[in-house]
Amino acid sequence: MLSKEIAATTARRSPPANGTPLRVDCLTSPAQLESLAPEWRALFERAGDALPFMTFEWAAAWWAHMRRTSGAMRDTLQLFVVRDAAGTLVAIAPMMHTGFRVAGVRVARALQPIGTDPNLTELRGMLVDAADEGEVLETLARWVTRRGGQKWVQWCGVRRSGPGLERLRSVGPVVVTKETPAFILALPASWDDFKAGFPRNLKESLRKCYNSLARDAHEWSFRVVEDPALIAAAVDRLIALHGMRAQRTDTIVHRDVFDSPQARRFLHDVAARLAARGMVRVFQLEIAGQIVATRMGFVFGDRMYLSYSGYDPVWGRYSVMTTVVAEALRWAMAQGIREVNLSTGPDESKLRWRPTRVEYDDAVMVGRGPLARLASHALPGAGRA
Repeated sequence: MLSKEIAATTARRSPPANGTPLRVDCLTSPAQLESLAPEWRALFERAGDALPFMTFEWAAAWWAHMRRTSGAMRDTLQLFVVRDAAGTLVAIAPMMHTGFRVAGVRVARALQPIGTDPNLTELRGMLVDAADEGEVLETLARWVTRRGGQKWVQWCGVRRSGPGLERLRSVGPVVVTKETPAFILALPASWDDFKAGFPRNLKESLRKCYNSLARDAHEWSFRVVEDPALIAAAVDRLIALHGMRAQRTDTIVHRDVFDSPQARRFLHDVAARLAARGMVRVFQLEIAGQIVATRMGFVFGDRMYLSYSGYDPVWGRYSVMTTVVAEALRWAMAQGIREVNLSTGPDESKLRWRPTRVEYDDAVMVGRGPLARLASHALPGAGRA
């Protein structure tokens, strides 16, 4: 049973064709978030969308380390739980009120998903089966704008292939503020089958990766770290190599997303939580006794999400990151993984594998009045700062 602290109401909406209304519950404390863990994990299994950002562990670790409690931006938890009439969990939207303060006085407030960070959370949004997303978004939008009185709401990670945006527009004006592509790679049963379909430029690129190391007499080894007892050390090395890569100025510039103590604590926490459930792999390339390149992967059944990475620029001319990804994909096929999300952003390191592009949209609903308009301009800019 949900505690008495939970604000529960039946959303005012037209019942769907099956006659089952949806109910929205709003949880506001970390203790309530923790109590939802078993149901959250079960819904993640059912939804089948292998995004680590939608796990209970991600939300709990993010709220513990990354929420803002002082200064101009302050966050308070608004965890929306959507159930059908039978009490079955349909969706979880981990959101927060973000207040914008001037001289200690709050001048505006927005409702948005948790995950406002420097690209630690690549896709914000809610956990919901794709088939239910449109109905859930409309239900939530009506609840928060009418019952909750929200004047500024940010909706994130809405699948462009679904009816989500149209269902939001049925509630009020919606402006798309960001488009985020992700890249999904379907894997065959074997590396040989996969390699046979490579375009010529990819075959040549991989050949150079391996041949250049052999030509210069560099022996290398590839390892996969998954033992929870070894994850902390692997994360430390990943953070160090990520920082090294960010210092390069002679190639595409990458920000060091772990340049703050909070971000480093968060990564250690979420990696430990998910590793305890067998969901983390850290892929490492070792040369001359040193880990020179690494990438983190999150494994959910027969799906994997490739996330953070880093490498030592000294070894950059050997394309060591390409080797790490190739070996990670080879390992994945041997483990029976059939789909790999190469993460967001249309860079060449992903496109060379010829993945399928999947689009997500972020959108804002802004109410009437000067404070709502102020929030629509001030909060996004302050959040980026």
